[in-house]
Amino acid sequence: MVKAICTIGPASEGPDILSSLILSGMDIARINFSHATEKQFIRIQKHIQLINKTHSKRVKILADLQGPRMRVGTLPKKGLLLKEGKTLWFSTDPSDTKAIHIDDPYLHEDVEIGHPMHLSNGEIELEILEKEGSRFKAVVTVGGILYSRKGVNLPDTNLTTTGLTPKDKKDIAFVVKHDVDMIAMSFVKDDADMQALRSLVNNPRIQLVAKIERKHALQNLDEIIDTSDILMVARGDLGIEIPIEDLPLVQKDIIKRATQRGKPSIVATQMLMSMINHTHPTRAEVSDIANAVLDGAWGLMLSDETAFGKYPLRTLEYLTKTADKAEGYLKK
Repeated sequence: MVKAICTIGPASEGPDILSSLILSGMDIARINFSHATEKQFIRIQKHIQLINKTHSKRVKILADLQGPRMRVGTLPKKGLLLKEGKTLWFSTDPSDTKAIHIDDPYLHEDVEIGHPMHLSNGEIELEILEKEGSRFKAVVTVGGILYSRKGVNLPDTNLTTTGLTPKDKKDIAFVVKHDVDMIAMSFVKDDADMQALRSLVNNPRIQLVAKIERKHALQNLDEIIDTSDILMVARGDLGIEIPIEDLPLVQKDIIKRATQRGKPSIVATQMLMSMINHTHPTRAEVSDIANAVLDGAWGLMLSDETAFGKYPLRTLEYLTKTADKAEGYLKK
């Protein structure tokens, strides 16, 4: 059976909705430490443990680490309009008020002239023009409005800042102490990242999930597979780091190679995105779910759909119904 993974958030963390999700087929509850607090984790864990005991279920908890996510600093509330052809400065120095701050202290050393840079989930595209101390200049090639704390991606840049952040290490110590079942590492670059996580966790009972969301990870995929317990095709950032038209084939390749090496894989991001606000999925979404199952995915993950969406339970039901149909087809 394909595992149904639900991200728990404001729309789904209450005991009643958690109980409904578990009874409707949720196998793994994901707690995203980009947003969740320790108090939230403990509260959600207690609810799940009680429901598991009451209904003889075995729902596991996955702690998803934030990782070294790069973001721009604070901007005007209405955002900053970046028109195509506009040039602007970025800086890793927080005291530089004449440039847009990016919170990676080594980025000015890592970037190279001609490299692409994507902002705000890939909606805005730029190209690096020049470097000067802790600053670098870029030209906008695809415009848009940039808001505070939006994400930064540099797919061709070999970043110094990788691996586990101080926050990650603190969160690992906390969830290991509280008997978490699984830990997912964000922005994995190579097998050394997974080895560092395994050394820190130091508990063979806890399954370690490598999130494949960086272009550089694809170059080290077999080594990452061998040093992890589960692979996750994290299509959000991965679809920014590589041409989006390549994403379906890369997804198939990751699942295939993981399966060949005896490791399960999870497909994540925008599985049923339309159901955040709507009661029914699109035809493309149900086809996407079915194809992931046909490719050999071990698990399917819902993110904002169950964390913030209006219809978390209904969304899970569509996920499981569609996955079950696809599994039935495989058994013919």
